[in-house]
Amino acid sequence: RELFGRIHQNYNNMDFFVTFSAGIAKSSDAMNSDDLISLADKALYTAKERGRNQVVSLRTHNKLNN
Repeated sequence: RELFGRIHQNYNNMDFFVTFSAGIAKSSDAMNSDDLISLADKALYTAKERGRNQVVSLRTHNKLNN
């Protein structure tokens, strides 16, 4: 994340900075691929809601809000 934070671009006198957010999900043997992807997606959006530039990990015992 720190390396991404150092990336700086300038275009038409506008500054752009890069952040990195990721969602990680850990599955159990009983979890199907759709549920695992949903869990990882929820973790990613949790990272973004918390201010971006971070990694959030969720496990299968967390309930999915569909």
